[in-house]
Amino acid sequence: MVAVLQELATDKSMDRIVASVKQVPLSASTTARRVHVLAEDVQRLVLDEVKKAEPISVAIDESTDTTDISQLSVFVRYFDGKDFKEELLALIPLEGNTTGEMIFEKVEELFKKHGLLLQKVNLIVTDGAPAMVGKNRGMVSRFKNVAPKTNALHCLIHQSVLCAKLSGDLKDVMDKTMKIINFIRGNSSTQHRLFRKFVLESDATHDDLLLHNDVSWLSKGKALERFIELRDQVVEFVKQSKSKGAADYLCIMQDKTYMSNVAFLADIFSHLNAHNLQLQGKEKSVVNLVERLDAFRRKLDLFNTDLISGKLLHFNTLKTVGESNVTRNMKQFMTQLRENFSTRFDDFAITRDVLEFVRDPFSISLVGEFSANAKKLLQLDEAAIQIQLIDMQASSEMQAALRGAESLSTFWVSCPQDYGTLKTLAMYVLTMFGSTYTCESGFSKMNSIKTNERNRLSHQSLEDCLRISLTAVKPDIKRTTKFMSDQLQSATFDLEAADDLAQSVTTAISEKRTEDKWREIRNEAESLCVKAGIAPQTQRERRRAQTSRYLEGFIVEAPLERARLETDDLRTHSFYPVIDRLLMEMKCRFSTETNKVLRGVSALSPKHTSFLNKKMILPMARHYGISVENLSAELYQVRRLLQRKEEQGHTITSTKEFLSLMRPYRDAFIDLYKLICISLTLPVTSVSCECSFSCLRRLKNYLRNTSEDSRPVIWHCWL
Repeated sequence: MVAVLQELATDKSMDRIVASVKQVPLSASTTARRVHVLAEDVQRLVLDEVKKAEPISVAIDESTDTTDISQLSVFVRYFDGKDFKEELLALIPLEGNTTGEMIFEKVEELFKKHGLLLQKVNLIVTDGAPAMVGKNRGMVSRFKNVAPKTNALHCLIHQSVLCAKLSGDLKDVMDKTMKIINFIRGNSSTQHRLFRKFVLESDATHDDLLLHNDVSWLSKGKALERFIELRDQVVEFVKQSKSKGAADYLCIMQDKTYMSNVAFLADIFSHLNAHNLQLQGKEKSVVNLVERLDAFRRKLDLFNTDLISGKLLHFNTLKTVGESNVTRNMKQFMTQLRENFSTRFDDFAITRDVLEFVRDPFSISLVGEFSANAKKLLQLDEAAIQIQLIDMQASSEMQAALRGAESLSTFWVSCPQDYGTLKTLAMYVLTMFGSTYTCESGFSKMNSIKTNERNRLSHQSLEDCLRISLTAVKPDIKRTTKFMSDQLQSATFDLEAADDLAQSVTTAISEKRTEDKWREIRNEAESLCVKAGIAPQTQRERRRAQTSRYLEGFIVEAPLERARLETDDLRTHSFYPVIDRLLMEMKCRFSTETNKVLRGVSALSPKHTSFLNKKMILPMARHYGISVENLSAELYQVRRLLQRKEEQGHTITSTKEFLSLMRPYRDAFIDLYKLICISLTLPVTSVSCECSFSCLRRLKNYLRNTSEDSRPVIWHCWL
């Protein structure tokens, strides 16, 4: 409709009407079909690339949605031949207890379902929960029993957070601070409202305190920072408060030692939050994360020296608010923090020299154990590693390439095959995840999709929406239509599903008929010309043909010259006509408005929005000579039957299940049962016949066409 109005509009008089039409929402079934088709197309493309990739790594994490259903998120990182990609492999709901055995069974079932090999996984990254990394019954240990060469890693971001775990006096300081914040924000809504009004009147930089949440990585540091910035307002508000416990909290905040410890925690957690943000983000391999960890270790040494010396160059809050009061607890915490960051990450299977080689191959010495460690990791030729490393380090061209590369991935992807062994090692390491950040960000997106208002969203719809929102793959018309063709040729496809798929493809093609899509295609074509070295050339104006002097007195009829095509001509004569032709054919052949049988089949499917709609079923019944009066009475009774079955916990989700449910009652619902059987036996396509003709041509070819009676022979060969 929008496309038609845009074509009819010659001026801006139709803009208001077009805007109104665009605001008309799509139906729920149309949106669901569109999302499902696009999500399946994206999943198929990702699976095809993963099957070709060698090796792959997976990140696995578990969380609960708004309905307390445990969801297992599985992401995969792989190299597709051009670049490294991180895509959602599956979102699996877990029923019952989330044990290591159940998680492994779900992951193994997922790999078998899609034809993936567990042995291709070089690294599994988890959140470190006991169900994941348990020594005997954890998911990782069960995975290694099947694929012994697979390495495991506890998420580096999770480990960084655990390194900063508080204890002793500083934990008491943190608890007291959270109690003060909760006293103001959580004691009563009236008190919270009065505090916000008080802060607004004081012209403070912020209008409220922040609550602390242990699940959020950055919550602790942000809550402390906000508490320090509003400390004067908090003190004044507590003084004026008449609530129980206000006097105790006022005494706490007037303690200089307490405020010094709070200022120190605000400073150190500010540094930890900055480090955490550097570890977060997509397209970051384990090499990038280890590099940031090494840098933060050196920063911790600097912070410790700065704290002991009393200069406090990196502790501005402690220097101003805490009056430079350095306590013994602060020094002990810094010492413990340095030890945690030095020892917690030593259990990683990939040695430091291998990671350093991927980061900077020109800094590796052959005197150490690098070549032996590389051979142990990937079973490579140790002699080839040493020779190629010497050649690479001696090449000024490779040194310049590393300095000029946008990233490590770009350098190693473009590395020549002269260093094939080294490139294989580097690509193996760069494929590895460093954290479960992709899973955590996916859970945040999942909670924004499945909210309290949409808590009845089915798992399939949730996974489809999540896949579309997270993927970097862009489905196009060609892949979508080919996917439809493959689905229609499936032997298990039914008529109702074919109708839904056709309507989804029609909707997807309609959305491509826009000026933005045309400009996108045009820009892609121009960029391809630039990459291929093809300069866009304009057609030369042909010289006008001269009439022969012998024919000057005659009328000569000559063919007209072909008109030159400009950009607008390509848009109006090629782009729009092709899409319009596709839409016309799709709507003519698959329109539910003109096909009463398809509408009736859809109404007999329990998952369809028009399930048991009499207006849609009766035309199909008339077409097959079924009594309309009897069928109307049966439809009324069957609704009551299904309601009782649903109260007993028996639900149906497909037409086949509907038929199985009605089989014991087929004598009471004769016409309805007959109509369900017809809907399931209607063929979708003649693909079986076409396949048989292809087989027939291979049996009876030009070399076997002289047999007098070849039918029996061909028939037996056919069988």
